[in-house]
Amino acid sequence: MPTDPAAFTACLTLRRPLDGLVYRFRRVDPDTFAREDRPELSLRRHPMLGWSMHDPLSGELTGRPWDDAQRHAPGAPAPGVWVSRLGAKSHVYELTHGEPPAGEAERIRIRLAQPGDLAAIAAFDAFNGDRAAEVAAATCLVALDGTGQVAGYASWTPRGLLGQPFLAYLCVRPEARRQGHATSLLQAVQQQARGRWLLSSTEDWCAPMQTLFQRLGWARCGALLGINRDGSAEWFYRVALAARGRG
Repeated sequence: MPTDPAAFTACLTLRRPLDGLVYRFRRVDPDTFAREDRPELSLRRHPMLGWSMHDPLSGELTGRPWDDAQRHAPGAPAPGVWVSRLGAKSHVYELTHGEPPAGEAERIRIRLAQPGDLAAIAAFDAFNGDRAAEVAAATCLVALDGTGQVAGYASWTPRGLLGQPFLAYLCVRPEARRQGHATSLLQAVQQQARGRWLLSSTEDWCAPMQTLFQRLGWARCGALLGINRDGSAEWFYRVALAARGRG
């Protein structure tokens, strides 16, 4: 019988201090914890690297504990700092055993949109497009607030412009704005999209979206002057994606 308490750990939580984003992992075998919303993204005990995460397509290392003691802990990775990398960007998380603390659990949760979410999305959706088709194509994500309600959504076209994925729509309920939902949605699309670049655009007057792009490392790459009905220009942005499944 194992005596290490970590051997009985059934759930791990990764929480990002920057915005409170929480991911939960459930143990599926002695050497594997699968992420609840995307089971293919697993935290595994690697023979050489210890506890770590790898891209399911390329095998590239995408996350690991900060120090060796955590990485090679028996039973489960020891609580502490966890670092991840997506392309040129890195993020820091706090790894804990068990469910998130009361009052903090699921403050922001991202998952693929489901048909049952369409009515909630329609209540605040400010854009055109076909949300039902995006849900069916698994190219629409939703952000859930602390009560489990849909707070926002983001959708993309896998080959939307010059063969590269294009973030088409991102919308958050007015009362749920400025709480990190848009940031979490955009970062999740960057993780899901496959290609060399993720592209998008916004009006020249839309300062909140421009600020969001800049904060997450996007670069302005072009403009169409006077293209919008109000006479404004459309500014185009791009961000490099991780080297996996590039088109």
